[in-house]
Amino acid sequence: MGFWWLLLSILKQLNISTGVSDSSWSKFWIHELSILGVLALSLIVAIYAEYRAIVYDRSSILYKLQAQEHLGLISSLGSSTHFLPCPWVNTGIVKSLDFDSKNLQLWLSKSQLRGSIEVLRLIEQLSTEYPLHAATMLNCLNLMAQEPLCPAYHGLESDSSLSDKERHFQPQNIHGNTTLIEHAMQVCVHGLQISQNFDYQGIRGEYNKIAKRDASFQLAASDPMIPVICLAHDIGKLITFKRNKSGKVLQIQGLHGQVGCRALAQSPFIKALPMNDQSALLKALHFYHHPLDFTLDVEAKIESDRQAALMMLLIKADHRSSIEEARLESRINHPPKPI
Repeated sequence: MGFWWLLLSILKQLNISTGVSDSSWSKFWIHELSILGVLALSLIVAIYAEYRAIVYDRSSILYKLQAQEHLGLISSLGSSTHFLPCPWVNTGIVKSLDFDSKNLQLWLSKSQLRGSIEVLRLIEQLSTEYPLHAATMLNCLNLMAQEPLCPAYHGLESDSSLSDKERHFQPQNIHGNTTLIEHAMQVCVHGLQISQNFDYQGIRGEYNKIAKRDASFQLAASDPMIPVICLAHDIGKLITFKRNKSGKVLQIQGLHGQVGCRALAQSPFIKALPMNDQSALLKALHFYHHPLDFTLDVEAKIESDRQAALMMLLIKADHRSSIEEARLESRINHPPKPI
């Protein structure tokens, strides 16, 4: 527009300027150049406004990627990592397996946390035959030990959008006042106990069929992923629980299962495990709160019986630990009255 405006103005000035003094041309150029200056300025403002609009749209889309069903999604616009920071991947609490494990084990042995002695004994046993799995357990414990006040349960009120009936069935006092690291060790201990007599029946699939792939499969009680998965199952709470200095949860961002799954998938100590063990860990953590969504093929069968069996055992161990923790809390807050 500026080009054609200037061209037509020059042609018009040429038609009317025969015999006109140079001062007329000077006024003409000053007038036209001022108009061009305004046009150029408006063009710069328009380009900047368009740029800001693009940046805003991009940021809005990336922000939406933090929604619970899109955790870890990577698109052509980039990753949602910025909105869901992983403390041990991004800030380097643990980048390798070189932290002082002896100090950690000494702290745990003196902590008097329930399950700590049993878990430490198990790690010592695993270190001979399954050193990578033992190292993984130590890394998970180390991460939780960095936040010893992080609770196993958020303690926030139920969602106001729930109906009265739904709110009635929301778990009350779940995990009691147990810390995350203590709960994780308790689930690990219970998982090992349950594994001794665990009868894997598969999971329900499409049209209520059993999703077992191999009818004869049973999970080995000696499977090294049992304690690893039980210990790591709630580790995403280190990210999703936004806490104050005293450990009280102020806000929850995202689902801890999916967030923990994504964060562990990026961690060097998990990448050191065999691929089938990594897959089992990530599948179990992703689906253990909603096992009916476990991925099936067109024949309503699962990819791996081992993955599903580990998940089902985790569910049982987590449930048993939660019941015990709630009962303990109830006894502390509501002691029996003397006769």
